[in-house]
Amino acid sequence: VACLTTALVAARSGLRVVVCSPSDLNGRGWAEVSLLQRDRLHQTRTLLGDDVLTGYLQIAMDARLWLDEFLAGPGADVLRRSVTAGGWVADGHHAVLLHQEAQALRLADVTARFDDESELPFPVRPVLTLPDQLLIERDSYVTALRRAVTDAGARVLTEAQLVSGSTHEFVVGEGENRVQILASRVVVADGVAAPTRSPLPRGSAIREYAVELECEHPIDNLWYGLEEAFTVTPGFTPGTIIVSGAAHAGTIPRESEQAFGALTEFARQRFGTEDALRRWSRTYYTSTDHLPLVGPAGVLAPFIFVLGGIDRWDLLTGTAAGLQLGRYLNGTDTELPWSPVHARGGSPKAIVARLRAWLPGPR
Repeated sequence: VACLTTALVAARSGLRVVVCSPSDLNGRGWAEVSLLQRDRLHQTRTLLGDDVLTGYLQIAMDARLWLDEFLAGPGADVLRRSVTAGGWVADGHHAVLLHQEAQALRLADVTARFDDESELPFPVRPVLTLPDQLLIERDSYVTALRRAVTDAGARVLTEAQLVSGSTHEFVVGEGENRVQILASRVVVADGVAAPTRSPLPRGSAIREYAVELECEHPIDNLWYGLEEAFTVTPGFTPGTIIVSGAAHAGTIPRESEQAFGALTEFARQRFGTEDALRRWSRTYYTSTDHLPLVGPAGVLAPFIFVLGGIDRWDLLTGTAAGLQLGRYLNGTDTELPWSPVHARGGSPKAIVARLRAWLPGPR
């Protein structure tokens, strides 16, 4: 999403754009577009301060407006639904976290409401709700975004493998599919952690699992459970739900059956469901300070830009990241607030946290 958004903004401004992907561009499952993101906002506020968080929220809300305009445009045949995002907890500690999230949202004049009512079939209290958020079917959105990119004049190469590359010249593909690309700017998207040998926020890979199950109880909204770190959303078809979570560091091997079993058992105990209809997993990347990494890869490679650390909210933060970089490349904007090679927050706590993430040895 971040890569295609960058390509669309750049191509619409008249730049020549080539998108190279090692596989077909698609997605799977529902994607959440919500400012309520578990306890991420509170963590960013604690680490980087009010000003950085306010900037993040403003950028995210601008990205939501762009998404709304894109979805309302011609040819955007995207499956989507408006939902209320909710955070549900079962003890005092997690109630405090939700209060901190609500306070963080108020920095952008966004009011989340505590409510004793819940559509979930088990008792939860309190419930923090935020209306008018979105669920978007990922594959139809990526398809529409790719179509818009090609309509804007960009070239999309799938199954593209980098054969060789120098400073500004790249050869992609073999035989008849061999393409030579002369590039003044190169964007490396998806999974870039951070430049090495620099006190910058490092990224980490997180692997998450999901199951879709039949459920007699209708679920129409998006629910986060901070206690189990599980997410419950409506399923692909009526009468189903999707439960995702069981996340772990992507570098740590884990039996998939164990993760899928944990999700299925959670759903069985809470919703009375049976075996899963579908199962899948995906890997996403997050940075140490919970902000995406959008900007030059390093001071020695100013023509190479990275898009990484997008986290699981890729349709919102990925869109925001793509808009930033696309507008920077076409000259509309002159700043990259999520740049990995510039200060992302000036508090001593933030500086110490970045140094600890970079320095070897025990934390």
